[in-house]
Amino acid sequence: AASDVYKRQPKPREPPYHNVRGLSERVFRQYYLGRARATCDVLALAETNCSSEEEAAVWGRDWRASAGGFWLPCPEGSLAGTGRGMAILFSGALGEVNAKVIWRDPRGRGLAVKAVIRNVPTVVVAFHADNSPDAVVGGSADAVQAASFDRLAAGVPHLPDHVYIVLMDANNVTHPALDERRPRGGLGGDMRPQGIAALGRCVRAWGGLRDAFRALHPTTRAFTRTHHGSQGVATLWRRLDRAYVSPAMVGGSALPRVAEVRHILPTDTDMAALRAQGSASAWSDHAAVQITVRHTSTAREAPALSLIHI
Repeated sequence: AASDVYKRQPKPREPPYHNVRGLSERVFRQYYLGRARATCDVLALAETNCSSEEEAAVWGRDWRASAGGFWLPCPEGSLAGTGRGMAILFSGALGEVNAKVIWRDPRGRGLAVKAVIRNVPTVVVAFHADNSPDAVVGGSADAVQAASFDRLAAGVPHLPDHVYIVLMDANNVTHPALDERRPRGGLGGDMRPQGIAALGRCVRAWGGLRDAFRALHPTTRAFTRTHHGSQGVATLWRRLDRAYVSPAMVGGSALPRVAEVRHILPTDTDMAALRAQGSASAWSDHAAVQITVRHTSTAREAPALSLIHI
C-alpha cells in the first residue's frame, strides 16, 4: 500500500495473519512496485529480505523511471525472514534529487538518505526497530530495541538546514489508550519502556520530530498491525508503523507541511490481480503509512511519501 492509488479503490480488506516473503517473489515485486511507482514519489520499504547487493540490483530494475534507488540487504549470514533489508526509492517525476546515503545500519534494519525534494533539503529515514531478545548477550527484547534506536540516533546526524521524515516500524506504542486495543482491555507486558525512551532520544536529537498522524489526529484510535493467537483469533491491535517529521511540518502553515496521513491496506482488487498472475503473496501483515507532503500552496496534489512493511 504505497500510495494514494489505494485510497481510491473500494472495499479495503483486512489481511489474514501471514509471514510475507519480502520482495523475493517476482510477480508480487513487479506488481507492487509498479502500482507504487504510478502515484508515489518517494517509497520506503522495510523487511524486504533482500539477500545481497546483486539481488538488490535485479530488484531495483522493477522501480522504473527512477531518480535514485537505495537498497540495504540483510547482513551476510543472517537468517531469511528475520525482518531485515530496507530500501528508499525516488521517482523520476521528482527530477534531480541529488540523493546520497548518509547511514546504513550494519544489522540491516535502517537506511538514511539525504536529498533535495522540491528544492527542500530533506533527510528520509526508513527504520525497523528490533523487537526480539538477544540470546547471545542475554539482553531483553526491550533492551535490544533500545539499543537499535540508540544505534539509529548515533548513525544519522542532525543537519539543521534539512527537514526530516522518519518512516518506521517502531515495534512499540507510545499512546496505549489510542494506539492499542486488547480484547480484555488493560496493558500487556510488552510495552517496551526502554525502547520508547530511546525513540524519544532519537526524535529529540533531530530537532524534536513529531508523530505526524498523532499531530493531525490527536484523539483518533488507529492500528496498523493485528496480532493473532495460535487459533487465528485476533488478540491485539497496535499502531506500530509511524511517520515522524520535523515539527514545522505539522500544526502550521509553513511549507513543506504534512497534508494527510493515512494507513493503507491492499484491496480485494489488488489481491485478485495478484492471484490472477499466479502470485501466492499475502502482501503484508502491516498497513502502510502514507504521508502526503505539500511543498507548494497551489492546488496540485503533493507527492506521497510512504512506508510499507513487507
